[in-house]
Amino acid sequence: MSISTVSYALNGSAKVSEPTRTRIKEIADRLGYAPKLAARTLKGNKTNIIGVYISSFQGEFYGELLDGMQHRLELLGYDMMVNSGNRTQKFLSEKLFDGAIILDNKFQDDDLNKVLTQGNKVVVLDREVSHENARTVLLDNASGSKEAVEYLVSQHQENYYIISGPRGNYDVETRLQAAIETFEKSGKSFKILEGDFTEQSGYEAAEKIIAEAKDKTVGVYSLNDDEAIGFYRYARRHHILLEPQFKIVGFDNNHSADFLYPILPSISYRKHLWGEQAAETLIDLIESKPSAKNQTIKTALSFRK
Repeated sequence: MSISTVSYALNGSAKVSEPTRTRIKEIADRLGYAPKLAARTLKGNKTNIIGVYISSFQGEFYGELLDGMQHRLELLGYDMMVNSGNRTQKFLSEKLFDGAIILDNKFQDDDLNKVLTQGNKVVVLDREVSHENARTVLLDNASGSKEAVEYLVSQHQENYYIISGPRGNYDVETRLQAAIETFEKSGKSFKILEGDFTEQSGYEAAEKIIAEAKDKTVGVYSLNDDEAIGFYRYARRHHILLEPQFKIVGFDNNHSADFLYPILPSISYRKHLWGEQAAETLIDLIESKPSAKNQTIKTALSFRK
């Protein structure tokens, strides 16, 4: 039996019959043999592994999203490897991945353009990209922010604040711009406090907002739920009753906020679906199947039960 036949059988090629594949795999299992990734890549120009790039392993945000990706990729016959950090970007250039899903603001535009120009197939979740080897699946941040601010304005508070996030981040910029436009359209004045999408930045913003509020009612739009949780934590630690003086809205509808009181309204979207859609779009691109270049994940204001 030739080396090529063994290689085809172990790598799932249709070039060998099922009885031959079964016999070869039985022998390989008995000998404890597994094909090396590099050898598989050289032989078939395919690894069936997708690289997923995220900015951090911290926080609850990524759990459902990654689970959606993994679920869809497994059904489509692919594995995934989650990466964070600049050093792992070389895996794409080295063809260890068949393609990549990127939600990582540390993955700079120049580096992204480089891997796309090399022929790598990529689905991007955190910026707008126009390239034949790229597709985007983006949150409808603008609609979500507009709905959040409209809800706050409907509560007829006296002062309004936005707790922002790390500047340069696509989600932050699109949410912030839509919030500013909606406040301005309503005729309400507001202040922007810088945050970084962490509980601690929400805690520090709460200290400033509550100190300035005195007896006035306040509406706060936090660009993510973690910052809103930090706001609640400050109020609880200092024995401050939030309602009816303070109305707060978050973004992401994270489960970690389910037990807050008063209930935290939040802009919600289906993270699992987002992950699944990103994965399916990438595999369509890799396998040269038709796919929409730009897709949007819908958002809606949710009141936890």
